[in-house]
Amino acid sequence: MLFAHDNQLDDGHSVLVCTDFTDHSNDAVKMLLSTMLKEDDRIVLYQALTEPGLLDPSLDPEALNVAASIDEEGDEKARIMKATTQTMNEYMKEIRPFLGEKNAKVQIEAVLEFASDPGPATVAMAQKIKARFVVMGTRALPLMQSMLLGSVSHYVLENLDSSIPVVIIRGGLAKSA
Repeated sequence: MLFAHDNQLDDGHSVLVCTDFTDHSNDAVKMLLSTMLKEDDRIVLYQALTEPGLLDPSLDPEALNVAASIDEEGDEKARIMKATTQTMNEYMKEIRPFLGEKNAKVQIEAVLEFASDPGPATVAMAQKIKARFVVMGTRALPLMQSMLLGSVSHYVLENLDSSIPVVIIRGGLAKSA
């Protein structure tokens, strides 16, 4: 787990913002920054990285070649973490101007961790930092697609302690705000 700044993440002023750098999560971040923050809030940008794994060779004949390349190139998790950390650091700089007048007073933290399932990992992180609320973007898939593919936002909404509100922002809405 990587904390950009590991100081006092559990002070009750933290807002957990789930991001995967897609347009949907970017819209959620922009909506949060422009409308929902208090000056003493701390934004905790969170990404649960999917555990790297190999496809079953019976499903993909190239999987053995992939396994060999991972061994040759070093630790896959370390490479993923390094690339995502760099992207997150750039993203933190990019979003700061959206804070407007609150810019100097709002702290932005980043947490990256590997998780086999991002839904339970997100719930655990919200509880760990004692989030005031959680903000997530969603692709707003049709019900059947959402049930088949799974929905992290749906999981968090259903499983997070009811004392922590969850704000789910549909992609595209922040553009009109």
